[in-house]
Amino acid sequence: MDGAKMIGLTDRDIVEMFTLFSPLAYWRVDLDTGHVYGCEDFSRLFGLPHSDRPIDMIALASRIHPQDLVSVMEIFEAASTRPMSYQDVFQATADGRTYRYICAMGRFRAKPEGSGEIVGMTYEVPPHRYTHKARAEDV
Repeated sequence: MDGAKMIGLTDRDIVEMFTLFSPLAYWRVDLDTGHVYGCEDFSRLFGLPHSDRPIDMIALASRIHPQDLVSVMEIFEAASTRPMSYQDVFQATADGRTYRYICAMGRFRAKPEGSGEIVGMTYEVPPHRYTHKARAEDV
């Protein structure tokens, strides 16, 4: 973000621009209890009912594509056992029919007491389409 600050962009400008098209869904994992908490956008992203209570991990796991679930759980376990940061892209569904690519980023955060927590954000990756066009030059 140093480059952005050099040209006069603030952290708020960057977050606001990013969230114009794709809401950022924030979440937190308490490593002592294993409970996962998410904001309303997190619940909406996975088609889960929102509450202030811990997220139902069985329901969340059922929204992740079976081909991606093992790798998602492996990186989650790794981040839970040692301080690290990660980024993972996987397929998930909110409606049980249509899968979209989701990006999750998380990092370990120490707490004064206990094992710490993992905090992160998740968002839907915009669809990418590349169309190559070429035209022969007359020589």
